[in-house]
Amino acid sequence: MQLFRIFTFVFFLSITLNAQHYYPMEIGNKWFYETVRGTANKDTFTIKILKDTTLSNGATYFVFSENDLFGLRYLNVDSEAIKYWDTELEQEKEIIYLKQPLYNQWIVPYRSEMTIRFIDSNRMNIFGCSSNVRHYYTEALDFSIIRISEDFGPITILDYCDSNLFCLGRTTQIIGCVLSNISYGTVLTVDKIHDKPSCFFLNQNYPNPFNPSTVIEFYLPIRARVRLTIYNTLGQTVFTLIDKDESAGFHSTRWNGIDYRGNPVSSGVYLYRLEAISDRRKFVHSMKMLLVR
Repeated sequence: MQLFRIFTFVFFLSITLNAQHYYPMEIGNKWFYETVRGTANKDTFTIKILKDTTLSNGATYFVFSENDLFGLRYLNVDSEAIKYWDTELEQEKEIIYLKQPLYNQWIVPYRSEMTIRFIDSNRMNIFGCSSNVRHYYTEALDFSIIRISEDFGPITILDYCDSNLFCLGRTTQIIGCVLSNISYGTVLTVDKIHDKPSCFFLNQNYPNPFNPSTVIEFYLPIRARVRLTIYNTLGQTVFTLIDKDESAGFHSTRWNGIDYRGNPVSSGVYLYRLEAISDRRKFVHSMKMLLVR
């Protein structure tokens, strides 16, 4: 399943002038997939666009649901390239260009470099619609063939292909989607279960930059002792937002830009740090935010 975290966000587009055609970016859009291993082992899962948010570089990104399949969560798409926000390096990175001609290959700087080749383009019948589909090949990681539809986004991954492009391992295939509130194919009624992450995560605050207040969201897969703290760039504690046991699920809180004395703090970069500890697991993660008075 590790393959899909990179596929979903890297390989949906190459030569068209508008990335929206190849991965419809709209809040609430959902994609439903089925993964088959061998003849009997099947699994279904959902990805969803939860919202959009403005990050510290001033650009707007779409925020995807995160579960054990995905690492990238913040995407910014324009007519030239697909970009994502690297939360560790606090940088925007381009992951694919949209005007590569057929048979060209290029290097994608995602964590480690990998080469992609645009190998074919044809029309396929998808959910009763004739759609242009682009085919990509890569020898990186554990997958080989990726197919992306002009109307529906990523539709197929064939893993572990041999030199004749025959699939030897898993096949991940789209079975349905909801785009602009229109349903296609099979729509899973239990998608909320798959939307829930299986791991801890801390969201980028929104809005960001902000004035006078901002919202911080996080997710706990299990009940945990939570401490959410604001620090300045000197590492000094500014304010503690949460320090208590919290149940499993999504949580959000608001910081009003004040310190522990109740005084408004000055403009600048601040860090928020989430510590979540349970009997079995520990999660610690920090992110930056910008207050502009």
